[in-house]
Amino acid sequence: EKPTEDIDELSQSLPAGDIEGRLDMEKALAALPRCEREIVSLHLNAELTFSEIADVTGLTLSSVYRRYRKALKILKNLLEVSL
Repeated sequence: EKPTEDIDELSQSLPAGDIEGRLDMEKALAALPRCEREIVSLHLNAELTFSEIADVTGLTLSSVYRRYRKALKILKNLLEVSL
């Protein structure tokens, strides 16, 4: 469940306590397609594993992982543009 490192790296690129950075992150998350946003939220906020997310959403494990990676790429691109 290695992709967590990617989101940690993404979060660390924003200055700590930076309200503008947090707003940028919220806007970027809102720009994600609903399914990708749900997967990111379940993994980061609810701390579910990818297997658990697959069970909850009815998606295959590989689909959950692929959508999570896609969401990370979208977030990274959106945040790089706003920085």
